[in-house]
Amino acid sequence: MLGSLAGCTLRHNLVTEPIQLWYVVGDPFADIMEQLAEEYNATDPAVPVRTQGFDSESELGRSLDSARPELLLCDQRRAFTLYDQGKLKSLDFHGRPPQYAPLFEGLSGCIGTAYFPLGAEVPVLAIAANMPESIRTDTLEQLLLSATDAAEQTGNAQFGTDSFATLFANAMAQTGTVFAGVRAEDVQQASFVRLYNLLAGCAYQGGVWLKRGDTVSLLRSGQIACAICMSTTLKDVADLRLEPVPVFGDGERLCLGECQGLAVTAAFDGGLRGAAAFVTWLSTSDVAVETSLKAGLLPAAAVEGELSDAPLRQMVTKLEGYHLYLPESNSGYLLNGTAFDARVRSLLALLHEM
Repeated sequence: MLGSLAGCTLRHNLVTEPIQLWYVVGDPFADIMEQLAEEYNATDPAVPVRTQGFDSESELGRSLDSARPELLLCDQRRAFTLYDQGKLKSLDFHGRPPQYAPLFEGLSGCIGTAYFPLGAEVPVLAIAANMPESIRTDTLEQLLLSATDAAEQTGNAQFGTDSFATLFANAMAQTGTVFAGVRAEDVQQASFVRLYNLLAGCAYQGGVWLKRGDTVSLLRSGQIACAICMSTTLKDVADLRLEPVPVFGDGERLCLGECQGLAVTAAFDGGLRGAAAFVTWLSTSDVAVETSLKAGLLPAAAVEGELSDAPLRQMVTKLEGYHLYLPESNSGYLLNGTAFDARVRSLLALLHEM
């Protein structure tokens, strides 16, 4: 009897509990992460992955108060906060940690140890096939000035953007100033005033598309020549040329972004080996790069070999020499960006009606 019971105990000990991966439904990587977990489990790993989605950030936050999954799909703000609070654990890759593209280097001490970025949503300059040759894109000033001239000659809008807040936050970061999203504060910055005046001049000539809507459709239909769009709206685009958002003035080659990645939030060490195995599999370039592009994110994994020739894929090399600028949770961009965008659209529309 004792022998048979020992056999049952041994078999029980051989059963490995899956590691848990939590995410918020609707995140850019959520649906793809479900698929990736299924593909990984199909390889018959020693420790499988079980995913669980939550309907909102607040629901996820409440669950984290009482339980901790091995891995959490989240943006860099949540990951960096957990890291500063000492709530992340490091993974051991036995001297072979995941390698990341230069764009993602130096963002935080937890990257590559306790937080593993998959990609970043970034603003991109999308260019229609019918953009006049007279429109220059070497700098943001040249873009807006040449769009103003083209609008004066043709009477048509030339330039648009998904978010004026994104445009200002990106440009001001490049010049080393902070975007507040509050007029009384922003007008104290010379970079803000100069950019606003350039936009105002373009809007006065009817060169700026000011209605909110599907900017990509406007580009494809030829209603506007170029626009600053978020990369997640361009994941299926093949008929537009994509370029980095032009640098403002003599600014740095910075690109505003928001990362998505896996944070190691395990409460105990037992699941760390399984988490490391999944991150290792996920971080191989053929998996990580292509799945990031499917989500409309610039891949964090170091690119190896030839990939697809999709326009968003080409941005990987075009952004070489750039660094990511990651707005913090209490930044004016995140707190005031939506209201700022609406206010600027209404003010610029008044100029066009004069």
